[in-house]
Amino acid sequence: MGTYRPTWAAFMTDDDWSAFESIVRLYFDARGERMEVVNGSVFVNGDRDPQMSLGNVAAACAGRERSTWAEVVARHFDDLRTSVEEQQDLERKAQTFKDVRSLLALRIYPEAATPFSDQLYVRQDLEGTDTFVVFDLPTSVTHVNRSQTKSWGLTDEEIFMVAEQNLNARPFPKRRMDPGPFGQQMHVFQDDVFTASNVLRAYEMAKYDGAYGSLVAIPARETLMIHPLEGPASRDVFVELGMYATKVFLKYPGAITPFLFWHHKGTFTRCGSGSPTVEEMRPSVPEALTRLLYPTQS
Repeated sequence: MGTYRPTWAAFMTDDDWSAFESIVRLYFDARGERMEVVNGSVFVNGDRDPQMSLGNVAAACAGRERSTWAEVVARHFDDLRTSVEEQQDLERKAQTFKDVRSLLALRIYPEAATPFSDQLYVRQDLEGTDTFVVFDLPTSVTHVNRSQTKSWGLTDEEIFMVAEQNLNARPFPKRRMDPGPFGQQMHVFQDDVFTASNVLRAYEMAKYDGAYGSLVAIPARETLMIHPLEGPASRDVFVELGMYATKVFLKYPGAITPFLFWHHKGTFTRCGSGSPTVEEMRPSVPEALTRLLYPTQS
C-alpha cells in the first residue's frame, strides 16, 4: 500500500507520487529487501538508521518522462550504496592532504542550515547563504570536518583557496534556455548539485555582466539564473525574475534562497530583506544600482 505524498513533493501530483513510490518499491523487491516509506524517507529491512530521503530522486524523476523513472531510481540507489564505500575510503585517506586535495570544493547552502558549523569550514559570500568546503566524491558530497584536517598544517584561507581552485577548474554548467518572458537575455544553468555554487566563480560570472552588472538568482542547488542589466529598462525584470526564483525556491528540494542578487564589479548585493519563505517577494532595487540607472534623479 502506498503512502501519502509528502508536502515537500509539490512538484508531483498524487498520481505521480503513487507511481514513483511503486517504482522505488520494485527496486528493493527485486533485491529481496523489505522497505517502508515514512515521511518521504526509505527505511530498509526494518533498520531506522540510516534513512534515505526520497527528495533528490523524486525531483530528478519529476523533470523526466515517467518511462525513464525506473532507470533514474535504480541509478540513485545504486549510487547511494556506492557512497557508503566512498565514505569509508575517505576516512582512510583524509589524514593526508595530498590524497584528498583534488576532492575539495565549495558549496553554497542556506544560512545556518547546517548544524555544528563551528566544526566545519564556512564563510559567507552572498548574504543569507553559507559557503562550505566539502569533499566532492563521485556519488556524494560531504562536509570537510576540522577533525579530519588537523594533520594538514594549512590555514582556513589556504583550504578555501584550494577548494575554490578546484571549483574553478570544473566545466561551467550547461546553459539551458528558459521559455519564460525573458527570452534570449536570460541565462539559466541546470546541471548537478554544484550548479548554484558556480556563482562563486568570479571570472566566469563577469562574462555575463551587462553594462550595469547582472541580476543573479540561486533558488536551488541545481539552478543558477543570470540576467544581464543593460540599461534603465532592465529594472522591469526585478519583479518577474523575483517571482520566478521564489517559485523554484518553494518547489524543489535543495532550496537555497529566493532573493535576487545584484552582481556588479565582483560584488553581490542582495535585493530585498525579510523572510525567505514568503510565497511572493517583490525585490527592491539597491540604491547604488538606482543611482547608476537614473543618475539625474539621484
